[in-house]
Amino acid sequence: MTETSLMHQIELQLRYISYWRIETWTLIVAVVALTQPWLISLYKRIVKAGKIDIYETASPEIGFSAFGPTIGLFGTLRSHQRELFIRIVELEVLRIGDPSPRRFDWIAFRSLTTVLGRPTNELEVTLPASFMINPSQPHSYNILFSDPEIRAIIQTVLIPLKEKWANYLISLAKTKGVLARPSDRQQAELMKIAHEAFTDFASDGAYSEALMSLKALIPWQVGHYAVTIRIETAEPTRVYRKSWYFQLTEADQNNLKLNAEKTLQEVCLETTVPYYFAYPKYLQVSVIRALLKPQKRRKPS
Repeated sequence: MTETSLMHQIELQLRYISYWRIETWTLIVAVVALTQPWLISLYKRIVKAGKIDIYETASPEIGFSAFGPTIGLFGTLRSHQRELFIRIVELEVLRIGDPSPRRFDWIAFRSLTTVLGRPTNELEVTLPASFMINPSQPHSYNILFSDPEIRAIIQTVLIPLKEKWANYLISLAKTKGVLARPSDRQQAELMKIAHEAFTDFASDGAYSEALMSLKALIPWQVGHYAVTIRIETAEPTRVYRKSWYFQLTEADQNNLKLNAEKTLQEVCLETTVPYYFAYPKYLQVSVIRALLKPQKRRKPS
């Protein structure tokens, strides 16, 4: 092989290697460019998706009213790594031993401040709405939750009773006399007549039936409960959960049942009445585990 031929072959190989390198790097750059948005999205979803710490404060507030069974939770939310948009907050409530949990949705944000030395039955509330939390500023929460299924059933009990109560008041001779007077004097006198007539109305069959229906709808019974808060975020869409445990005693159950009659009083007399609440302490998960061990042993093999 002549020296000229050898040089020509070497030159062709160098051109091929150079061409291969250019094509290869062009392909690599193109692949990176195409996958870059997906890689960034994956990084945001997994590496920098954020995290929420959920802290409880004091004790849960367990109640029953025209809103149905209620739970009030107090505490603080803290996010890590990035801002997070809280789309919705819900609860899952399970009485240990029952087959399935009940869902509670949020119905109100309550005031985080209390004026000492000024007793009142009124409480400032706002409708729940989505909100933002960020790492530099923890978010305090005071949220009231209610069972929407039972709440809807309660309205089917209260609305007919309120109509019967209104018709009963109108039929009274005293009421007809007051309605004939000037309007500026009617309100106070009508309230007085209503309070006087309520005792007789409460002995009516319709009232007794409504009271029995409300008592049957109260789900709070003696036992241990697991309540799981479920926080759903948007962009990224994720769900964060935390569970707590508490116990209701027989005294708690009996006091909460008294709220059935207080609900009817409030609806009929259109005045605020003091309700009973239970404020059980949070239990350690070890207490629940110890409670469940004997149940597992009793199961047939």
